[in-house]
Amino acid sequence: MMSILKFCVISVLVFFYTSTVTAQGQPARTKRKAIICLTYDDALNSQLENAIPQLDSFGMKGTFFLNSIPGSTDVIGKGSDILLKWKQASSRGHELGNHTLFHPCPQKLGWQKDIAIEAYTLEQLLNEVQTAHLYIDQLEGKRAKRSFAYPCNNFEVQKKDYSERLRTFGFISYARAGGDNTSIVTDFSGLDKMKVPSWHVMEGTTGSQLIAYVDEAIKAGGLGIFQFHGIEGSLFRISNEAHLQLLKYLKENQDKVTVATFSDAMKMVEGMNLSK
Repeated sequence: MMSILKFCVISVLVFFYTSTVTAQGQPARTKRKAIICLTYDDALNSQLENAIPQLDSFGMKGTFFLNSIPGSTDVIGKGSDILLKWKQASSRGHELGNHTLFHPCPQKLGWQKDIAIEAYTLEQLLNEVQTAHLYIDQLEGKRAKRSFAYPCNNFEVQKKDYSERLRTFGFISYARAGGDNTSIVTDFSGLDKMKVPSWHVMEGTTGSQLIAYVDEAIKAGGLGIFQFHGIEGSLFRISNEAHLQLLKYLKENQDKVTVATFSDAMKMVEGMNLSK
């Protein structure tokens, strides 16, 4: 009887050990949690009115790439309500990122000739990025570096890629580029931190479609970045309902997904032991 009991115990231990090693005899790797970033462009009022309250209700932090925030009012001694709301958003832990000052984009996308990216020199564009950086300093205090998002996901000026200049510029930590609903980062070791892809969410995207993107990131153990604009508002509008469905799903799947700001997500990627 004792021999049979000993045999059973040994068998269980052997099964437990072999079930936690790979065919090559190495320890089995725990599946990596997905990382999801919720980013929003252009400092739209619908983000202050809808996106941020929804994020706050779920205890989640978003990244807001700002440009052209009204900083004054017609009433002497009264601050801009919009300016104050962005300051408050920062104080609650939301990330404020750099999106240039005047958001120059290519003429082919509908920009007037005099304000399109074709009218810029590289130095003019870099000066604008620096001015935007100093402007955000006034909102949330001085910071050595901030994240950046390319206006219209375009990283060319005078037909030259300016991402390398941003890399050496000194105060841009990471830069978000564009992409579609297949843009999920899985090769972290080969990731260009000045051109991190994202899904530019288009007008009318449903909650189910947003959730499907999260599911793909979970399957891949990858990094998925949403690029939103209007939340129940103008410009690539998606509904409040769709946005809430996404946030609820993320909350329900915290064991599989980490929701982080863009900069925090990139720091997580940098801190990974990519050999594991």
